[in-house]
Amino acid sequence: MKVITILFILFLSIDCQSRLKEKIDENDGLLLLDRNNYDYAIAKYPKLIVLFTTYGCNLCLKVKSTFIELAKRLKEYEIYVAEVIACENRALSIRMNSQSYPAAYLYNEGEKSVFPNDEDLELLFEYALQNQYGLITQLNLQKEIDLFIKRSNIAVLSYYTTNEIADIAIKMPQIKFGIINQQINPKHHEAFITNKAFPKEIYFNGKLEEFQDFIEKNAYPLVFSLTEEEFKKAEAEEIPLIGMVLNPNQFNDYIKSYYEIVAAEFKGKLRFVLIDTKNELTLRRFQYFVGQSLEYKRIYYYNFYTKFTINLPYDEGSIPTFRKIVEQIQIYQEPFWEGDGYVHDLTPLNYQIQINQNPNHVILFNDMNACDLCFGFSDAFSDLSIKYQHRNNLVFAKQNRSVKPIREIIVEEVPSVYIYLKQDGLVNLVIYKGELSTEAISLYIEEHIPFTKFQSGSFPQTSGNEINNTNFDKLILNNDKPVLFLFYSPNSEHSKAANLLFEQLTPLFQDKLIFCRTDATKHQFEGFNMNSYPSIFFISAKGREIIKYDSQQRSIEKLVEFINEQLRIKNNYGTFINNGKVIGVTSESFQDIVIKSKQHVLVKFYAPWCGHCKSMAKEFEQLATLYRGSKDVLIAEMDWTQHQVPTVSIGGFPTLILFYKDGNSVEQIKYNKQRLANQMKQFIDELMNQHDEL
Repeated sequence: MKVITILFILFLSIDCQSRLKEKIDENDGLLLLDRNNYDYAIAKYPKLIVLFTTYGCNLCLKVKSTFIELAKRLKEYEIYVAEVIACENRALSIRMNSQSYPAAYLYNEGEKSVFPNDEDLELLFEYALQNQYGLITQLNLQKEIDLFIKRSNIAVLSYYTTNEIADIAIKMPQIKFGIINQQINPKHHEAFITNKAFPKEIYFNGKLEEFQDFIEKNAYPLVFSLTEEEFKKAEAEEIPLIGMVLNPNQFNDYIKSYYEIVAAEFKGKLRFVLIDTKNELTLRRFQYFVGQSLEYKRIYYYNFYTKFTINLPYDEGSIPTFRKIVEQIQIYQEPFWEGDGYVHDLTPLNYQIQINQNPNHVILFNDMNACDLCFGFSDAFSDLSIKYQHRNNLVFAKQNRSVKPIREIIVEEVPSVYIYLKQDGLVNLVIYKGELSTEAISLYIEEHIPFTKFQSGSFPQTSGNEINNTNFDKLILNNDKPVLFLFYSPNSEHSKAANLLFEQLTPLFQDKLIFCRTDATKHQFEGFNMNSYPSIFFISAKGREIIKYDSQQRSIEKLVEFINEQLRIKNNYGTFINNGKVIGVTSESFQDIVIKSKQHVLVKFYAPWCGHCKSMAKEFEQLATLYRGSKDVLIAEMDWTQHQVPTVSIGGFPTLILFYKDGNSVEQIKYNKQRLANQMKQFIDELMNQHDEL
């Protein structure tokens, strides 16, 4: 009898504990979790956000009120929000590694990642929806399809396999890709696109090789509202932006339609943006681009290349008005002038960008109609521009005072020459007083205008060889190894970017190539055909063949492809030479650098907006220097907002993963400790030592 009684009590105890685990109370829309029901809640709710708070924390109270509103908005998307009082559940808090409060986590099918503990409701709402799915999602039930569409601003659903669309999905990380189970959902089309800005789906019935082009042409609206997906696309493509803010007190349907008509006329040349002030997040995104507060009845312009912004007012919203303003603004699309053998036409529209923003020196000829002296000097000035075309940092321009006088330029006589010298971001005007002849102005240029606006040594150094007239034959023409040769201009931002690419390429090909560069404003060599800088050439051993890199895309992936083509090798790098720097990895180079290399690779997956990512950047760079020269370890980073790979699952930022090589297998080991250089090194070294002992 005692045994039966004990068993009965034990049964009641187990049943009571089970009921306790399954009981989840709710307050103000938040699920109340503790150590008893936490794991049950994660299993019950596939999409769950958990906020850890504590008593006596004012910030916790503010964030909690935001999360209460967030819970209301997310409920229809079947995403639930919960709260844990940390001081009442210390063991659970320690288990979750919560060291400060408030702290928030996102559980996606049981997979935990960090969630922003912010007071910005719009940011949290968008982040929650954006991070519900990976690169490609398998959809088996109609309910899953409906929720996938509802949670995604832009969704592409198809009946293709993961392998068939993996490359497309990697190239378009802003878009959510879903694969429909054909056995459960009969196939009516090959695929379709949904966008919350579109009134209906767009169907695709073409061939697989046409699918990517179809998505690029149809996935995005003509006029952006700067959702997260559109923001990322705008940053990636760098098409100049034209934007305006809608006045909520006006009837805007006509304004929108007029604006869209003009946007269609300039499609591909300009990216049009229309901002609704009701959405604070998109408003802030546009302010991020233009760098200024926004007003109604103004059209704003932003050029990604020159970083130049301008805004122009308008009185009435009409097609002719919008078209006229856009045509005026188009002048700012032109890049900064460089020395190229031409005399450029300076006008009131491009004065601001070419005189005040352009980092290059400008020699200006003040011209006028019906002026015999001007006519006589015009040919001499053209000869000067041709003579100094090798000087990228020296621009020749003229303004016609009879046709397009620039009011900011006060001219006392014509013809005259004004010289705008650029130094340390300042513009210094020098009015030339000498003889107006080719010889006299040439002498002035040689004596007073430096080859580069940068101070000595300011152009970044590389691990390559600096080429001049004395070592050219030895290192370029008579080298037993092939050479990659960079012609740069010290005052060119593009040259500086190409220089950094050389730094990244060096450890990849150091045993196969000689890396060289030369200042093209000082040195010129026969056989190298150049129209602009930077220019890159591949020279085969002993200078037998010179091949120019003609692609406009100066990316590490494209250059690796070009070099491999010339070396006639496949992307199989073996062991990289570690130069002590963090290697930038993209979706295209991930397989070669991270997976195929023989070294263990620690990769930091980050987002540009992530504060924790920025704060650990110096420690990560320090870690790379600690492994300088290592044949066993590489340190790399990958911007997950721009580049993604289907073999890696990232839930929050930063995420650190060590790709550990054991023979032919690659194991992914997450690093979750303090983000300090010495701690990360200890983590890597201990894993390698354990393997050696085995």
